[in-house]
Amino acid sequence: MKRVVLAVFLAGCSSSVEPPGDSSSPAVTMTLVENPVVVVRGQSTTVHLNLFEDHAVPLRVALGPLPDGLTATSADWAPSDPSAVPLTITAATDAPAAEIPFTVSATSGETIVASLNGKLSVSELVGSLDPAFGAGGVVTPNLGVSI
Repeated sequence: MKRVVLAVFLAGCSSSVEPPGDSSSPAVTMTLVENPVVVVRGQSTTVHLNLFEDHAVPLRVALGPLPDGLTATSADWAPSDPSAVPLTITAATDAPAAEIPFTVSATSGETIVASLNGKLSVSELVGSLDPAFGAGGVVTPNLGVSI
């Protein structure tokens, strides 16, 4: 009797496991090529993003939120497009010189299917120090000279 009950119980079990959530949502992986991303005030830079998706679903890729003085483009990505997705960040001349966190999100319709966090360093001049270095990008050297 115990064997019959066990056999009936096992026959009713499925060997496949459905992932939690909506199975029609695409499985998406995104990576930033460089992090932090550096932009100079008054200029633009390209954020290089790699996107991999399991379903044939078009996606919208956007970067934000950003403070006043910084803007970013968004991109519509189709499964036939290359995995590299470029986004452009532009800094106004009065953009804050700081290290700013941002999020890149991929959406299918109104649903966010993937997101990742990054850092944006806004610098004063090309070749200037990262704002996170020293005290706001300012370093006072100690040359060991006494006067």
